[in-house]
Amino acid sequence: MSSSLDALDRQRHVRYFCYCLRQLPMQYSALDTNRLTLVHFAIQALDLLGVLDEDVNNNKCPIDKEAISEWIWSLQTPQQNGFQGGTTWFPSDSDNDNDNDNGNLNLTERGEAHIAMTYTALCTLQTLNYSSDWTIQNSAKINKQAIVHELQQLQRDDGSYQCCVHSSSEHDMRFLYCACCISYMINDWSGVDIPKAVEYIVRCKSYDGSIALLP
Repeated sequence: MSSSLDALDRQRHVRYFCYCLRQLPMQYSALDTNRLTLVHFAIQALDLLGVLDEDVNNNKCPIDKEAISEWIWSLQTPQQNGFQGGTTWFPSDSDNDNDNDNGNLNLTERGEAHIAMTYTALCTLQTLNYSSDWTIQNSAKINKQAIVHELQQLQRDDGSYQCCVHSSSEHDMRFLYCACCISYMINDWSGVDIPKAVEYIVRCKSYDGSIALLP
């Protein structure tokens, strides 16, 4: 039995994700600190739709892969220990007191890496450049030692990972996943205490056999 859902309107999806890479409705402004994640979703969707292959075969890719790559590189922290999620950030209380009495967004670089943004940055860069000889592992722009040191700081005693160096940041299975993906992409697992990570995953096993976000 056929239905209208059986056929995927590929071109309509391509136009949608290309549009998302150019501009988004104002309601998305609240997600500006996570803009890199939105770019990640759009690029991976276009890759699944075969758009990036078209660049190789017919030179008809509707996006500027080089420009997007350069924007992602601009989000790398000065310490090269990871990436930020966007070009704005929400000031902390101390920042408000000292630099931003009105509590508005500060359009300056904070220089703090976020583990999920580092994962999405590396993954998206690799996807955008997969047709060349370039890889995360051989990139001169990637400071493996700095990233590994950051991962070591982010892993907690229980084996989980927090998203950034602040002790009050979130910590759960999502960021453990990001740490493992980052370690795989840079081909260096010294930033992960594997026995602790495995123990945490086992403790997150739910009654139905699935893996929960927290133990």
